[in-house]
Amino acid sequence: MRCGYSPCTTQSLHDAQCVVASLLNTNMLLVPGGGASEMAMSLHLEQYARTISDRRQATFRMFASALLSIPSALASNAGLRAWHVIANLKQAQTLQQCCWCVVVRAREAPASH
Repeated sequence: MRCGYSPCTTQSLHDAQCVVASLLNTNMLLVPGGGASEMAMSLHLEQYARTISDRRQATFRMFASALLSIPSALASNAGLRAWHVIANLKQAQTLQQCCWCVVVRAREAPASH
């Protein structure tokens, strides 16, 4: 059995190195995506759940809550207060009708993209 990397593995490692180099060269710490899509889906599911009067409502609310674990984990891993970041993201996306995400830059959140 031969030990080594496949061409796909080598390309994936190269791509990851390019992303890290790009982040380091721009002097920014950025979490791509930042949970913006999960936050938006969560808000839409919560809104939809309010229109349902049967037991399915709980399912939609629980799934919406589960989606919040992504931006919450991103905030926690960055050393931010997750509950504070989630509250700010919910408010920003609700009021602005815009896509807001967790951005880790000098401990600031949220940011619009």
